[in-house]
Amino acid sequence: MKNTLLLITTLLFVISCGTKSEPQKVQLNLVNGNTYKMAQTSNMDIHQEVNGQKIDMDMKMVGIMSFEVADVQDDTYTLNTMYDKMTMKIKSPYMSINIDGDDESEEDNPVYAIMKKMLKGMQGKVFTLKMNKQGEILEVDGFEEMITGVITEIADELGDVNEQMLNAANKQMSQAYGKEALKGSFEMLFKVYNDKPVSVNDKWTQSIPLQTGMEGEYDVEYTLKEKTNNEIKIRAEGKLKTADKDAYVQMNGMDAKYLLDGEYTGDYTLDAESGWIKTATLNFEAGGTVEIKANEQIPDGMSIPMNLKGKTTINN
Repeated sequence: MKNTLLLITTLLFVISCGTKSEPQKVQLNLVNGNTYKMAQTSNMDIHQEVNGQKIDMDMKMVGIMSFEVADVQDDTYTLNTMYDKMTMKIKSPYMSINIDGDDESEEDNPVYAIMKKMLKGMQGKVFTLKMNKQGEILEVDGFEEMITGVITEIADELGDVNEQMLNAANKQMSQAYGKEALKGSFEMLFKVYNDKPVSVNDKWTQSIPLQTGMEGEYDVEYTLKEKTNNEIKIRAEGKLKTADKDAYVQMNGMDAKYLLDGEYTGDYTLDAESGWIKTATLNFEAGGTVEIKANEQIPDGMSIPMNLKGKTTINN
């Protein structure tokens, strides 16, 4: 009987050792020449109070993108990146915009008409991302030149278009899709990977930027929840860390500092072979105040209570 129990115990031990997967790095493993797709939908609700007046803004941006691997050097990928389709919705007390880059209808409002042409003009044009296997964006190249080219095309097409309208549309697009905004947006998506072998339930950390144009970042802890031959599932949980609370930064030409707290959560499903994101749901929120230093426009300074919530979903 003892020998039988010993044999069973030994067999169970051997089976458990044989089926336990070896720790592996969770990182990108893209193939040179391949094209990877991604559909991203981002929603953001911003609630502010300025001089006792509540200002609510809802934004939704949708981008269907293609990433062609043009070069692989060591652990760095050069990706020829393109928006296949773009849409934008903005609702606030001052405006309501619903723009689809594929919409051919005429727009009565000249500013909206310009922005629609900008979205359409950006679709199908290539810019370059350099990203390492850990999802860190090393460089965004060619995007600002692309925006300038689109604006020039619009000006040539419309002839006597109001330059102020073009500048306003350009500013709006730069805030939404500008070089720094893009870098932060892509890192929010891709900095889920690591550079050390991990097993199920192991954890690692990354810092990702606050997606509002404000100074701050989330310290995020990632947990490997499940790994099969086909998929890798990861859970993300983090806390917002704003920049030096005593330091002022430029905001619309004025000095401002951010006193915010918030949380970040996310769930990823990655392709086990390539590491590419198959699906993801990312949620973040931040609340507190923005302190504006006294200046010519606001002699007494200003404290702006603020709360924002965002959600990004990814599919391919």
